[in-house]
Amino acid sequence: MFLLAIMPQEVLDKVEANFREPRAMITVSIMTLSNLDGSGKEVRISKTWVLKDYARMTKFLSPAGQRGVGVLIKHPGTPSEVIYLYLPAFRRVRRIASSSMKSSSFQGTDFSYSDLSSGLSYKKDYKATSVEVKKGPDGTVEEYVLTLVRKPGSHRPYSRIVLHVDSKFFIKKAELYDDKGLWKVLEVSKVKNFFGYNVPVSIAMKDLRRKHMTSIDISTVKINPPALKESFFTIVNLRRPPK
Repeated sequence: MFLLAIMPQEVLDKVEANFREPRAMITVSIMTLSNLDGSGKEVRISKTWVLKDYARMTKFLSPAGQRGVGVLIKHPGTPSEVIYLYLPAFRRVRRIASSSMKSSSFQGTDFSYSDLSSGLSYKKDYKATSVEVKKGPDGTVEEYVLTLVRKPGSHRPYSRIVLHVDSKFFIKKAELYDDKGLWKVLEVSKVKNFFGYNVPVSIAMKDLRRKHMTSIDISTVKINPPALKESFFTIVNLRRPPK
Protein backbone atom coordinates (compact mmCIF):
# COMPACT_ATOMS: atom_id res chain seq x y z
CA MET A 1 0.00 0.00 0.00
CA PHE A 2 1.34 3.44 -0.91
CA LEU A 3 2.01 5.67 2.11
CA LEU A 4 2.11 9.44 1.85
CA ALA A 5 5.33 11.05 3.11
CA ILE A 6 4.94 12.81 6.43
CA MET A 7 5.30 16.59 6.32
CA PRO A 8 7.60 18.58 8.65
CA GLN A 9 4.74 20.59 10.13
CA GLU A 10 2.80 17.41 10.83
CA VAL A 11 5.69 16.04 12.89
CA LEU A 12 5.98 19.31 14.83
CA ASP A 13 2.23 19.37 15.50
CA LYS A 14 2.38 15.84 16.92
CA VAL A 15 5.39 16.70 19.08
CA GLU A 16 3.66 19.78 20.49
CA ALA A 17 0.50 17.76 21.19
CA ASN A 18 2.57 15.28 23.23
CA PHE A 19 3.99 18.01 25.45
CA ARG A 20 0.76 19.89 26.05
CA GLU A 21 1.01 21.60 29.43
CA PRO A 22 -1.68 21.22 32.10
CA ARG A 23 -3.53 24.32 33.28
CA ALA A 24 -1.28 24.47 36.33
CA MET A 25 1.64 22.48 37.73
CA ILE A 26 4.03 22.50 40.69
CA THR A 27 7.27 20.51 40.58
CA VAL A 28 10.27 19.91 42.82
CA SER A 29 13.49 19.02 41.00
CA ILE A 30 17.03 17.91 41.67
CA MET A 31 19.38 19.93 39.51
CA THR A 32 22.95 18.72 38.97
CA LEU A 33 25.61 20.97 37.45
CA SER A 34 28.93 19.53 36.27
CA ASN A 35 31.61 19.67 33.63
CA LEU A 36 31.02 17.40 30.65
CA ASP A 37 33.68 15.02 31.99
CA GLY A 38 31.69 14.66 35.22
CA SER A 39 33.98 16.78 37.39
CA GLY A 40 33.01 19.83 39.44
CA LYS A 41 29.61 18.47 40.42
CA GLU A 42 27.13 20.68 42.28
CA VAL A 43 23.62 19.64 43.34
CA ARG A 44 20.73 22.05 43.82
CA ILE A 45 17.05 21.58 44.61
CA SER A 46 14.47 23.84 42.99
CA LYS A 47 10.72 24.33 43.04
CA THR A 48 8.72 25.54 40.04
CA TRP A 49 5.17 26.83 39.74
CA VAL A 50 3.56 27.01 36.28
CA LEU A 51 0.27 28.53 35.16
CA LYS A 52 -0.18 27.80 31.48
CA ASP A 53 0.24 30.76 29.11
CA TYR A 54 0.36 33.17 32.05
CA ALA A 55 3.49 32.74 34.19
CA ARG A 56 6.11 30.46 35.69
CA MET A 57 8.27 30.90 38.76
CA THR A 58 11.33 28.91 39.87
CA LYS A 59 13.12 29.19 43.23
CA PHE A 60 16.14 27.37 44.60
CA LEU A 61 15.54 25.57 47.91
CA SER A 62 19.16 24.52 48.39
CA PRO A 63 22.13 24.74 48.85
CA ALA A 64 22.23 27.55 51.38
CA GLY A 65 24.17 29.85 49.06
CA GLN A 66 21.45 29.61 46.40
CA ARG A 67 18.37 29.36 48.63
CA GLY A 68 15.73 31.93 47.72
CA VAL A 69 17.22 32.86 44.35
CA GLY A 70 14.27 32.95 41.98
CA VAL A 71 13.05 33.85 38.54
CA LEU A 72 9.55 34.97 37.56
CA ILE A 73 8.48 34.86 33.91
CA LYS A 74 5.16 36.45 33.04
CA HIS A 75 3.43 35.97 29.66
CA PRO A 76 6.16 33.58 28.43
CA GLY A 77 6.76 33.42 24.70
CA THR A 78 4.64 36.49 23.90
CA PRO A 79 5.61 40.06 22.90
CA SER A 80 4.67 41.18 26.44
CA GLU A 81 6.99 38.65 28.12
CA VAL A 82 8.64 40.00 31.28
CA ILE A 83 11.37 38.22 33.27
CA TYR A 84 12.42 39.13 36.83
CA LEU A 85 15.38 37.72 38.77
CA TYR A 86 15.51 37.93 42.58
CA LEU A 87 18.85 37.68 44.40
CA PRO A 88 18.33 37.51 48.21
CA ALA A 89 21.93 38.48 48.95
CA PHE A 90 21.30 41.88 47.37
CA ARG A 91 17.62 42.06 48.39
CA ARG A 92 16.63 43.33 44.99
CA VAL A 93 14.70 42.27 41.91
CA ARG A 94 16.38 42.69 38.55
CA ARG A 95 14.48 42.79 35.29
CA ILE A 96 15.96 40.65 32.48
CA ALA A 97 15.00 42.75 29.50
CA SER A 98 17.27 42.60 26.45
CA SER A 99 17.64 39.63 24.08
CA SER A 100 21.30 39.25 25.08
CA MET A 101 20.37 39.09 28.77
CA LYS A 102 17.63 36.51 28.07
CA SER A 103 20.13 34.30 26.24
CA SER A 104 22.59 34.38 29.15
CA SER A 105 22.94 31.62 31.74
CA PHE A 106 20.45 31.41 34.60
CA GLN A 107 22.56 31.36 37.78
CA GLY A 108 25.43 29.34 36.33
CA THR A 109 23.23 26.63 34.84
CA ASP A 110 23.28 25.69 31.17
CA PHE A 111 19.69 26.87 30.74
CA SER A 112 19.22 30.45 29.63
CA TYR A 113 16.32 32.63 30.72
CA SER A 114 14.94 32.11 27.22
CA ASP A 115 15.16 28.31 27.68
CA LEU A 116 13.17 28.57 30.91
CA SER A 117 10.54 30.63 29.14
CA SER A 118 10.07 28.45 26.06
CA GLY A 119 10.47 24.96 27.52
CA LEU A 120 9.82 22.32 24.84
CA SER A 121 7.42 24.49 22.84
CA TYR A 122 8.70 25.61 19.44
CA LYS A 123 5.72 26.45 17.22
CA LYS A 124 5.51 30.13 18.16
CA ASP A 125 9.10 30.91 17.22
CA TYR A 126 10.15 28.30 14.66
CA LYS A 127 9.03 26.98 11.30
CA ALA A 128 9.44 23.29 10.46
CA THR A 129 11.36 23.21 7.16
CA SER A 130 12.40 19.60 6.59
CA VAL A 131 12.14 16.12 8.08
CA GLU A 132 14.25 12.99 7.59
CA VAL A 133 12.63 9.65 8.40
CA LYS A 134 15.02 7.00 9.70
CA LYS A 135 13.80 3.40 9.56
CA GLY A 136 15.00 0.15 11.06
CA PRO A 137 15.83 -3.07 9.19
CA ASP A 138 12.17 -4.11 9.29
CA GLY A 139 11.04 -0.87 7.68
CA THR A 140 9.41 0.64 10.77
CA VAL A 141 10.15 4.23 11.76
CA GLU A 142 12.85 4.58 14.40
CA GLU A 143 13.35 8.33 14.36
CA TYR A 144 12.27 11.56 12.74
CA VAL A 145 14.96 14.23 12.36
CA LEU A 146 13.12 17.53 12.14
CA THR A 147 14.78 20.84 11.23
CA LEU A 148 13.30 24.07 12.57
CA VAL A 149 14.29 27.58 11.46
CA ARG A 150 13.64 30.66 13.57
CA LYS A 151 10.81 32.84 12.32
CA PRO A 152 11.49 36.48 11.37
CA GLY A 153 10.92 38.75 14.37
CA SER A 154 11.59 36.06 16.97
CA HIS A 155 14.18 36.91 19.62
CA ARG A 156 14.99 33.33 20.63
CA PRO A 157 18.77 32.77 20.76
CA TYR A 158 18.83 29.73 18.47
CA SER A 159 18.66 30.37 14.73
CA ARG A 160 18.12 26.67 13.97
CA ILE A 161 17.01 23.63 15.95
CA VAL A 162 17.30 19.99 14.93
CA LEU A 163 14.90 17.73 16.82
CA HIS A 164 15.40 13.98 17.10
CA VAL A 165 11.93 12.53 17.62
CA ASP A 166 11.00 8.90 18.28
CA SER A 167 8.28 6.95 16.47
CA LYS A 168 5.67 8.07 19.04
CA PHE A 169 6.60 11.73 18.47
CA PHE A 170 8.45 12.32 21.72
CA ILE A 171 11.59 14.46 21.63
CA LYS A 172 14.74 12.50 22.45
CA LYS A 173 17.25 15.21 21.66
CA ALA A 174 17.35 18.81 20.44
CA GLU A 175 20.46 20.25 18.81
CA LEU A 176 20.49 24.02 19.29
CA TYR A 177 22.39 26.19 16.81
CA ASP A 178 23.22 29.88 16.60
CA ASP A 179 25.05 31.74 13.85
CA LYS A 180 28.38 30.24 15.02
CA GLY A 181 27.19 26.63 14.76
CA LEU A 182 26.09 23.96 17.23
CA TRP A 183 25.92 25.52 20.69
CA LYS A 184 23.89 23.28 23.01
CA VAL A 185 22.30 19.84 23.08
CA LEU A 186 19.15 19.13 25.09
CA GLU A 187 18.49 15.47 25.91
CA VAL A 188 15.17 14.11 27.20
CA SER A 189 15.79 10.72 28.80
CA LYS A 190 12.50 10.10 30.64
CA VAL A 191 8.89 11.19 30.22
CA LYS A 192 6.06 10.21 32.60
CA ASN A 193 2.32 10.54 32.16
CA PHE A 194 0.39 12.30 34.94
CA PHE A 195 -3.40 12.35 34.51
CA GLY A 196 -3.09 12.43 30.73
CA TYR A 197 -0.24 14.96 30.59
CA ASN A 198 3.22 13.88 29.44
CA VAL A 199 5.85 15.55 31.61
CA PRO A 200 9.61 15.29 30.88
CA VAL A 201 10.97 14.25 34.27
CA SER A 202 14.63 13.74 33.34
CA ILE A 203 16.42 16.14 31.01
CA ALA A 204 19.95 17.44 30.49
CA MET A 205 21.26 20.55 28.78
CA LYS A 206 24.84 20.39 27.50
CA ASP A 207 26.68 23.58 26.57
CA LEU A 208 29.37 22.40 24.16
CA ARG A 209 31.28 25.69 24.31
CA ARG A 210 31.44 25.87 28.09
CA LYS A 211 31.99 22.08 28.21
CA HIS A 212 29.41 22.05 30.96
CA MET A 213 26.03 20.43 31.59
CA THR A 214 22.97 20.75 33.79
CA SER A 215 20.63 17.84 34.40
CA ILE A 216 17.16 18.15 35.93
CA ASP A 217 15.35 15.23 37.54
CA ILE A 218 11.84 15.99 38.74
CA SER A 219 11.06 14.24 42.03
CA THR A 220 7.57 15.62 42.73
CA VAL A 221 4.77 16.68 40.38
CA LYS A 222 1.39 18.22 41.25
CA ILE A 223 -1.02 18.60 38.32
CA ASN A 224 -3.67 21.32 38.34
CA PRO A 225 -3.51 22.26 42.04
CA PRO A 226 -6.66 24.38 42.56
CA ALA A 227 -4.94 26.91 44.84
CA LEU A 228 -2.43 28.01 42.19
CA LYS A 229 -3.86 31.14 40.57
CA GLU A 230 -2.65 34.25 38.72
CA SER A 231 -2.46 36.19 41.99
CA PHE A 232 0.44 33.97 43.14
CA PHE A 233 2.81 35.21 40.41
CA THR A 234 3.90 38.53 41.89
CA ILE A 235 7.20 40.17 42.74
CA VAL A 236 6.14 40.07 46.40
CA ASN A 237 5.93 36.26 46.23
CA LEU A 238 9.17 36.11 44.27
CA ARG A 239 10.89 37.82 47.20
CA ARG A 240 9.39 35.52 49.85
CA PRO A 241 11.58 32.72 51.26
CA PRO A 242 10.71 29.37 49.66
CA LYS A 243 8.78 26.73 51.61
